[in-house]
Amino acid sequence: MRSPTAADMVASWPGFETDFAGLSKDADELLSSEHLGWADIIVVMEKRQKSKLSSQFSAHLVAKRVVVLASQTNTIIWSQPCK
Repeated sequence: MRSPTAADMVASWPGFETDFAGLSKDADELLSSEHLGWADIIVVMEKRQKSKLSSQFSAHLVAKRVVVLASQTNTIIWSQPCK
């Protein structure tokens, strides 16, 4: 439930719209090129997810910002966007 929780948290920030989808075949909502086309910033929880995202959707990530939230110790690091 990490992705829906993170999406709900960020959705409360002014000026942000969020959605979530997964890379695993058992995800409730499987990530698609349409999700990536809609997004300005793509957030993943772990470095391995960023690698998987890049290998599956590299053509759709051109000019997109991909952010990894969790550090090696799984500590979530949040930063609000600069205005």
